[in-house]
Amino acid sequence: MNPQEEFWRLCNEVVVALDQSQDYRLTEPSLLKILDLVKANPKERQFFVDAFIAILENPRKWRILIVEFCMRELKYPEVYQKAMEIDKTFKGVSGDMDAYSVLQVYGKVWPTGRIFEYYKHKEPPIQPMAIRYGRTKHFYHRMKGIIRRLFLRPRE
Repeated sequence: MNPQEEFWRLCNEVVVALDQSQDYRLTEPSLLKILDLVKANPKERQFFVDAFIAILENPRKWRILIVEFCMRELKYPEVYQKAMEIDKTFKGVSGDMDAYSVLQVYGKVWPTGRIFEYYKHKEPPIQPMAIRYGRTKHFYHRMKGIIRRLFLRPRE
């Protein structure tokens, strides 16, 4: 099987695993296979960049977790740029939560990363105050976006 077919097959495994159970840890073997596949095929880099961007642009079909897990280590600048574009499209009102979660991966700490055995020891410890602030900020921006969409949208 060529790397492109293998990539999409593994992505489907992740989607099926998350549809059956919302436990992220069950997807780790498939996510590691995707990461290893991408690392083992540097000549296919442009295909993988395009594929990760396609996943980012279509979060209803694919799971953003695939992009997050792989970009934590690969850190492709093209994927970062696309996530920034998607996030800026919403002008910070509510932001696109999927794009925001991908942007978090490029930072010093990826809070979700501690769920996975692969990243558990690679991630620095999270300060309890940072977690509390992050949740509050997330909730605030989420509610602000909902209110704007409900009450401040242009009348037709």
